[in-house]
Parts: sequence; structure tokens; C-alpha cells
Amino acid sequence: MRFHVPRDPLTIVEAKVEVGLGNALYIRGQGDGLSWDKGQPLSPGFGGSWIWKTNKAKGKVLFRLLLNDEIWAKGEDGGVDAGKMIEVVPVFQLSNGLAYAADRLGEEDFTDMVPLCEGEGSRMATRAAKLL
Repeated sequence: MRFHVPRDPLTIVEAKVEVGLGNALYIRGQGDGLSWDKGQPLSPGFGGSWIWKTNKAKGKVLFRLLLNDEIWAKGEDGGVDAGKMIEVVPVFQLSNGLAYAADRLGEEDFTDMVPLCEGEGSRMATRAAKLL
């Protein structure tokens, strides 16, 4: 006779956000080994999604997402019950970096989109990478 041992259900946090080349999303919190002091990386998914999952959660997991384990997402802490999934769309305050970049670029005659990384392909990104 075979016995089926049920697996603990997965608790999943899925974040929908584009973080830019070279950046990563982290989670800090309380429950299932999370800490408010040091983040755990989320795994990149498809189409700008990032995933953290566990099958060891007991009760509610409280969390907050961070960009590169340094910049906290705006808003309140999130929460997900053990065995459930939550989808979030975090927003990060990055205006200081953009203000710095705008100041360094001065009166350059072009507009473009961020990220500002050399080799990204745009004239603005290449120039910004050299100035920054």
C-alpha cells in the first residue's frame, strides 16, 4: 500500500515591475525565515515579474520589497497567508538619482528613457554613463 504525503502548499509573492538591467528585487519581512534586516532575492520570471516562494510558511508572512536590497518600495508592508499567492506592483522613489542625472547631463539636446547604462544603445544612455 502506498501512502501519499501531501506537500506543504506554496506561499508566493509575485511582483510585477521592470527594475532595469543589472538590478534585482529583494524581499524583507517576518515569517518563514524573512528578516527586516537583510533581504532575500526574488527570482526573475517572465515579462517583468519577480517571484519569491516558500513551502515552509506557517501563518501570515509580512513583507516589503526592495530594489537591490537598498531602496524600499513605497507604501505599507504587504501580507500573504501561508499557502496563498499575492501579486503586487511595487513603486520605488528614485527621484534623487534622476535629479542627479538631469543635473549632470545639463543642456544636452535629447530626450530618452532610463535605464542609464553604457551599451544600452541610446545616445542619452551612452552619454550619461560617461558623465556619471
